[in-house]
Amino acid sequence: MQELSLGPVIKDLRLRLGMTQKQLAEGICTQAEISRIESGKNVPCVDILYAISRKCGVTMNYFFSRRHDVDDSYILTTKETIRDMVHEKRYEEVRTLVEEAIENPCFQDPHEQKFLWWHKGIIFYYLDQDDVSASKALQYAISMKTSALSITEIDVEIMITQANILLETGMIREAIRRYETCLAEFKRLSEKKNPLIYIRILYNMGLALDCLGKYQEAIERIELAIKYCKRERTLYLLGELYYQLSFSQYNLNKVGAALEYATLAYSLFRVMDKADRLKNTENLLYSIKEKLRYGVML
Repeated sequence: MQELSLGPVIKDLRLRLGMTQKQLAEGICTQAEISRIESGKNVPCVDILYAISRKCGVTMNYFFSRRHDVDDSYILTTKETIRDMVHEKRYEEVRTLVEEAIENPCFQDPHEQKFLWWHKGIIFYYLDQDDVSASKALQYAISMKTSALSITEIDVEIMITQANILLETGMIREAIRRYETCLAEFKRLSEKKNPLIYIRILYNMGLALDCLGKYQEAIERIELAIKYCKRERTLYLLGELYYQLSFSQYNLNKVGAALEYATLAYSLFRVMDKADRLKNTENLLYSIKEKLRYGVML
């Protein structure tokens, strides 16, 4: 069987549906982009391919089942798109991509299946509000062995999701124990490709400790995460970290420190255009200034 690129497959489908390039492109991209894709000059990004599949009434598997030369970069791009969609809380679209990818021959490698079942668990929890199915999916993902190592980096990320669910369902002490396990396992990894995982664990631990009223312990975790952000020269969660640091200081009535860190958080959220975070920080700043007005100790 002759190997096909995505371009000819898309063109063949378009012609069979009786669509022009202009009709296919409408609401998706330019006609020129469709032309470049069909000629093989451009490879469509996941978002465009997803939109084309919806318009043509097929799943994304349709395209991949008709070709055998899938580039690893395309699989990586799909995974990055899923991560971005989760971050943006576009859970319905995540579900579509995950369910199609799970059956896709290109994603049958255990590494890819582990990633997909992890995100299936996320969908069960955040979209279906089914924490039982979410727990089963996440545990199934962890059980998939992808290397000789007992725990890999992605396993730690899945464990963070498990801890997050525990925290959000009010099982705070269990969540803290899970975060502590995540931290220990991450430190044991021989190869750490994503240092941002460490920041995420510390941030979430700070949130959980604050919920228990353990403000000083929360501050210690948050300060460690901020130090790590600076070492790695990353803005990842930095605004959120300063906000949480301010909130914990506020709860300890250290209003001067709370004001300093809330101001830093506000500046970061403004630069990064995080409108929802800005509103929360404005409310915190108002509460801090009210305490200052009535002479609370600095």
